[in-house]
Amino acid sequence: MSYQPRNFKPLPPYRDPRDALAKALPSLQPPKRVSVVDAAEAHMRVKVNEQWSRFNRDTVPYMNEPMEMATSRDYRAMVFAGPSRTGKTMLLNAVWAHSIMCDPGRVAIYFDERTTRDSFELDTFSAIVRNSPDIAAMRGSGRGSDTIESKLFRGGSHVTLDIATASRMQERTLRVALATEFDRWGSSIDGEGEPYILLSARTHMAGSRGMVIMESSPRAPIKDENSVSADPHVPPLVDYGVFLQYRTSTRARYYWNCIECGAGFVPNYNLLDYPDSRDPVECGAMARLRCPHCNERIGHEHKDDMNRAGQWRHMGKDGKTVLITDPDIIKTIMLGYWLDGLQAGFMTWADIVQATVKAEAQFAATGDEESLRATINTRHGMAYLPRAGAGGDISLDDLRQKASRAPGPRGTAPDWTRFITLSIDVQSTYFSVGVYAWGLDGRRKPIDRFDLNVAPKAQEDAADRVLKPGLYAGDWSVLTDLETRRWPIEGGDWELGAVAAVVDMQGEKATTPNAYAFKRERRKAGFGQFWYLSRGREKRDYPDRVWLATPEKASGKSNRRAARDIQILNMATDRLKGAVAASLTMAEDGANYCHIPGWMTQEELTEFTAERSDDQGRWSKRPGFVRNESLDHAVQALALFIVLGGERLRPDAMPDWARLDLANPHARFVGAPDKAPVTAPPRAAPAPWIPKRDNWL
Repeated sequence: MSYQPRNFKPLPPYRDPRDALAKALPSLQPPKRVSVVDAAEAHMRVKVNEQWSRFNRDTVPYMNEPMEMATSRDYRAMVFAGPSRTGKTMLLNAVWAHSIMCDPGRVAIYFDERTTRDSFELDTFSAIVRNSPDIAAMRGSGRGSDTIESKLFRGGSHVTLDIATASRMQERTLRVALATEFDRWGSSIDGEGEPYILLSARTHMAGSRGMVIMESSPRAPIKDENSVSADPHVPPLVDYGVFLQYRTSTRARYYWNCIECGAGFVPNYNLLDYPDSRDPVECGAMARLRCPHCNERIGHEHKDDMNRAGQWRHMGKDGKTVLITDPDIIKTIMLGYWLDGLQAGFMTWADIVQATVKAEAQFAATGDEESLRATINTRHGMAYLPRAGAGGDISLDDLRQKASRAPGPRGTAPDWTRFITLSIDVQSTYFSVGVYAWGLDGRRKPIDRFDLNVAPKAQEDAADRVLKPGLYAGDWSVLTDLETRRWPIEGGDWELGAVAAVVDMQGEKATTPNAYAFKRERRKAGFGQFWYLSRGREKRDYPDRVWLATPEKASGKSNRRAARDIQILNMATDRLKGAVAASLTMAEDGANYCHIPGWMTQEELTEFTAERSDDQGRWSKRPGFVRNESLDHAVQALALFIVLGGERLRPDAMPDWARLDLANPHARFVGAPDKAPVTAPPRAAPAPWIPKRDNWL
């Protein structure tokens, strides 16, 4: 037997052990006595105005002290509250960069959700490492040393990018825990406990070297308006987030010195003077900061100088404010910093004023608080007090008082009525119909309420059963009489029919396909524009309050076919309910005011209060409440008002369907013959039925 020789590749040469030793030496070095700010200036590059450059401590001088104190062994935690565009994330970036270059250890950055984490890893963390030569040279080279979740560096630094879940927090032992957008975490992590408590447990084994740093814009809503203090060092009362932690911290604020009198003060939006104008650009351009001591009006051009000369002042004994180095500073394990929006380095006063004026105008016009809430949180750096009341509650006593001030017969519209809408809630054995009269600027009033519960006579077994819209498609024909029904206008000369009706298409059994069949049948009969089918959407992050769209295609193995020929009126119900709550709780008549008629029964008024919102603005049924038709009618009516273009109606250019004259196809003159108008007035340019949006098709 013969053997064929085999050719093997030559073995690699022996590696010089000195190379391995050189790579291991950084892990044997003691921590460098270099501050976080000095390390950032020496090693870190940041992106400013789309250009990568060295970190400069003078760009956002108010961040210098928090960065310096991030490695303090006198404190175990730090909280930073401030608006957007302040450089809050720069604080966290400087801390993990310092760990890599000067003080190797285990660092974890926690995020509220996966998409936020992935975006940060791609656009911020990896970008800084790539563009910072010193940090890039420290990257590990082994398998698994550079993943989305885990980053290994020479010298022993290990940085993880984690989601804020109970399981992730329980499996980590850290020296530094960094929490970004802390207010988005809520009051508990997966029901396991308060977020700060879970974070501090991860750094407990590090002793005095452990540090928890939390940063966020204050998004938790104010619980009690009486908790808003004139003292700049006292935050409003909230249930969670950075303001909750700030209350137990050193409570530092950044003080400016007046350019005229030299006195120190903390600026805030209430100290801004600008014209009482509807033009946001004019208001922003003319904004000036008023010194609370000498009333000197300070221009925005002095902002950078005041920031550079400013200083953080913490709470000391006997209520005095002191510097961080003062031995009289209050005793606590947490450092606290709160920066006002006017001091933000990357945001102008004009930006803040313009956003605020626009948001106030939008709230006045629509009753929607989302834009105003976001402006207060992210531009002012302040918690928001819901205009509908803390917690979004609707008080039954307030509704009774409003009802007592609005006497009048049921079924009669007030003399300011421009048009009428119908809201129809589908129940198992009846249709609940709410009738709303609308004026200009969103002013409205329920004028009628009734149930349709008798099966149409055209159905063979109508005499032997109750109405069942979720089972029999033919039962929907009882709604057709509403197309021609009219309600008298106060004064006696006119009657108005509804301009449109909206029906809830969600319900038990075959409610949805029956609704589709009804819509198609009425479209063939020539009433397609009169009827809208609505679907509630519970998320708050939809870009619009209402929108028209065809149903989504069925997913999975479902045999359901999407009704692609029908447009559904989608409603962001949480936002609409917030606007309805604001209109119901308004004390004075005006734009978006909802009148409560005196004829409404105790049960019908109670239905307005059947739901309440939580601190995130999510609405849900109160325990023990069954019926909520009054609230549902109000929400549907507001959605229909928006999609009809009611928010854009102008007195000098009213469409035919919003005019009380012969040009209105829904109006009928029933007054004395000698008062009858002879001809219809000239037709005005109508408002669009569907709101205009850029590239909406």
